[in-house]
Amino acid sequence: MEAFGTPDLGSVEVRIKNYSGLSPEELTEEAMAAILDVRGNPPDIVKQQLVAFQGRLQAVLLAHTVKAMEQERVNIYGALVREGRSDLAQIVKDI
Repeated sequence: MEAFGTPDLGSVEVRIKNYSGLSPEELTEEAMAAILDVRGNPPDIVKQQLVAFQGRLQAVLLAHTVKAMEQERVNIYGALVREGRSDLAQIVKDI
């Protein structure tokens, strides 16, 4: 809170894309920013450990984000097939 009682909301980022959502890489970048927010000037050993941790964490988050997106398409495909909409299911499968 600021001195006069108004909340400090920080910064807001808006992304506009035509006909698509965020890529797995963009989602991973957002997650990394939310998870790791290092401020100040940590000692060199801490910086080295942080860089190593960031690389591994980013790889794991990206892999799981890709899997989650694939599974969501599988779920949508299955729901469309169950509803007799094989035409739409094929479109989802081809994405």
